[in-house]
Amino acid sequence: MKIVMATRKLLTEIQCIIVSLYESFEDQTLFFHTVNHVLQVVTHVQELCAYYQISEADTFVVSTAAWFHDLGYLTVGAAGHEYKSAELAGKYLSERLPDADMLMQIQQCILATILPQRPQTLLEQIICDADLYHLGTEDFFYRDGLMRKETELRVGKIDDKKWLTGSIDLLESHKFHTKYCQQNLGKKKQWNLDTSKAMLQKIE
Repeated sequence: MKIVMATRKLLTEIQCIIVSLYESFEDQTLFFHTVNHVLQVVTHVQELCAYYQISEADTFVVSTAAWFHDLGYLTVGAAGHEYKSAELAGKYLSERLPDADMLMQIQQCILATILPQRPQTLLEQIICDADLYHLGTEDFFYRDGLMRKETELRVGKIDDKKWLTGSIDLLESHKFHTKYCQQNLGKKKQWNLDTSKAMLQKIE
């Protein structure tokens, strides 16, 4: 019980510090990987944990990973940000979280989000599906537009054909790992893919 209470308190502290770090981030180059994305991932993680009746300790693990999973964007940018995020989680939690195995699980969940995703456990599947949840929602094209804007600031202008081709490749290569997301997001993801292909045909 003491451990549960301690992790609840720590999770609240983590939420506060992560939100504060994003809000104080002065480099205005992030449009997709913002605190709003982090909040959405955390929300979907909790949705999946509730569905699968994940224990409170394991929910803490994957929720904490969700809060940290993109923090590396604020320091190293896109390349290798997952490794930096796992490192930052380790630095912050090493003295606050007495359970070394729990910390290792948190870092493994963060690293599981590296594309192409290859989650090995249910917790890793949950964070992977939460991270790319938007692929199977009506929000896809809006979120895809934010990702394009963010990417173009980093690499320069990308023409419509090239971007659409990349988005189609992502949708085709991606798969949801949990049955929950397969059943609830699969049809909309297929619609997003079909629509993207139709858009590409119009400009070719």
